[in-house]
Amino acid sequence: MDDNAIHEWLIKCFGPIQGEMAWQQISQLPEEIREQLMSQDPSRLPNPSEVQQMMAAFSAGGLNTMGDMQRTVEEGPINVKLAKSIALQQANASGSASSVSAVDGEAGRRGGGGGYPAATASWHPGCWGC
Repeated sequence: MDDNAIHEWLIKCFGPIQGEMAWQQISQLPEEIREQLMSQDPSRLPNPSEVQQMMAAFSAGGLNTMGDMQRTVEEGPINVKLAKSIALQQANASGSASSVSAVDGEAGRRGGGGGYPAATASWHPGCWGC
């Protein structure tokens, strides 16, 4: 991968300002580390839209600073804000059902799933909004 490819990828992922800042940070890495980074296959880089979704989920999950991250770790193993943010992104993603019938909703509440396995009673009985 050449310098231009990684530079362009950073800008696509983080926008012109933050992408340029990330590029400057990469430029300041020791030569050996930059060479190792540049030797990677560019097709293995994540899609920029996936990176943007992840960054949005971290922000919505309250992980904006090192202090936020430390506080979240101290609160326990599950970051509820982050989990909700990711769930909402998945629910709003293309191809997701935009509505749920009353029959499917009732089946989910009873644990039948109704095509929605994450909402079954076997995981957390009767809870749809934790």
